[in-house]
Amino acid sequence: IADALTAAEDAFRDKLEDDELFELPAGVAAAAEFVVADAHVSVASGARISAMANATIQASATASLNVMTNAADGYLGLSYGNVRPTAKVRFAMGSKLLAGGNVELKSTTSSTLVMRTEVSNNGDAVGVSSSFGKTQALSRAEVAAGAEVEAANLTLFAENTRSIENKAIAGGFADSGTAGVGAVLAVGFYVSAAEVMLAATVTV
Repeated sequence: IADALTAAEDAFRDKLEDDELFELPAGVAAAAEFVVADAHVSVASGARISAMANATIQASATASLNVMTNAADGYLGLSYGNVRPTAKVRFAMGSKLLAGGNVELKSTTSSTLVMRTEVSNNGDAVGVSSSFGKTQALSRAEVAAGAEVEAANLTLFAENTRSIENKAIAGGFADSGTAGVGAVLAVGFYVSAAEVMLAATVTV
């Protein structure tokens, strides 16, 4: 499911980037927004970092999105929002980190997704509101095999934090002349992975 959703989103974004816009039928309000944030610190093979005291290597990515769709005079409201923060710190094979004090390799991400889809029905007998929110957060701190670390202490830290609010609202159906039908759907697909990988030679 995740792969299919990602493929569909990428295809949709390509259409927008190529200015292949489309018109929605009357009575339909829709919004789709995407936020991607990447932060990478990579120490390549042959690189050497020396510190007399403590050393901190950090990557931090923040992605925030607020999607509001209001079909004030319509019968159908659709919203889609996706945030993808990625933070990575990596010491590659053949790199060296020498410190007289403590060493910390730290990767963090922060995701904020607020979605509200509302159909304030204006006399129609049907009102449908659908909201789909998606987050994909990855933080990784890695010291690869073949790297060398000398320090008093070594800390690898990876953390993802997130705040999510997803609401779908269908209003009343006054003066429609018939029995009203309302439906709301709020769906979320939230993925969070925090990884630390240590395969190097460490001397403390």
